[in-house]
Amino acid sequence: MATFLIHPQAGILDLPNGLTITPSLTQDEFLFNPAFSQAKHQTPASGAWSRHPIPAGTVDGHDLLAILCFHDQRLVNIDLIANLYPPIPKDQHQYSLDIEAAIKQLHDRLLEQMFGPPTERLRIFPNTLPPSQSILEWPLRWDFPWGQVFSSHDFNGGGTSIIIRYSDRTDQPLVNHPASD
Repeated sequence: MATFLIHPQAGILDLPNGLTITPSLTQDEFLFNPAFSQAKHQTPASGAWSRHPIPAGTVDGHDLLAILCFHDQRLVNIDLIANLYPPIPKDQHQYSLDIEAAIKQLHDRLLEQMFGPPTERLRIFPNTLPPSQSILEWPLRWDFPWGQVFSSHDFNGGGTSIIIRYSDRTDQPLVNHPASD
């Protein structure tokens, strides 16, 4: 059984479904690698940006979704989202800050087990939520030589995720790639 692990030394991601994603993965390698055939359709973003959601297995009995975000060919970040919603299609009527708080609690626990205490605990919108949801007001951040890992809730978009962000990815073009000329 594969495990869920973000390697603190190199930013390599091992997913519970057995896939491994390295920071050096290019978008072409991703698109043409049979190991990623479970990827859903590409979600076009603006300009050179694109996002690719893939099922990532289960963690603590919950489905995990990984969304790989590329700028041109470079992997810039990966969003990981555990799904604690009931097994029916998610829509506006099902959205719940209580469930989002449970997702955030799971994400925080997984990351603290992997890395120990976060580098920084921020507080946004202090004391605006009831105690059962207040965890959403506390984004966590871990710093590494290769980038950062966050556990946070997006109050604008409404989602809760783990974000693996690789440093200096949009500032430097990919060498020898035609699209970066």
